[in-house]
Amino acid sequence: MVPEMGAGWCPPGMLGVGIGGSAEKAMLLAKKSLMDPIDIGELLARGAKSQLEELRLEIYQRVNALGIGAQGLGGLTTVLDVKVLDYPTHAASLPVAVIPNCAATRHIHFTLDGSVRRCSSRPISICGRKCNGRRTRAPGECRSMG
Repeated sequence: MVPEMGAGWCPPGMLGVGIGGSAEKAMLLAKKSLMDPIDIGELLARGAKSQLEELRLEIYQRVNALGIGAQGLGGLTTVLDVKVLDYPTHAASLPVAVIPNCAATRHIHFTLDGSVRRCSSRPISICGRKCNGRRTRAPGECRSMG
């Protein structure tokens, strides 16, 4: 499927794969899988621990081996990550759905309102300056970020 799409899906991007359920469920699973964070680097580093992770790695390696590259101009990276979700189904009707997703569609919306939130255990920075080893909210402001 990917070789026929060529650059039509705007690589490099992600592939969402849904397996099982009904045809509709497989498509919803593929779509939902694309909302997961990109973590193929971690998976490559630690190795597969399940059949789904093995499938992710196999698809990832085979698609990148095609050499389609960014915008179809050739290169090593055609897919940034492959996500696979599955659902129980009858063996006679194993539906599979694949959704290619351009990397440009992954974005975030936020409002700059002066509040500061943590997304991880690391201090966050708006201005990038450090004060007493901690990042500050604004230049010259030196207060704990909690």
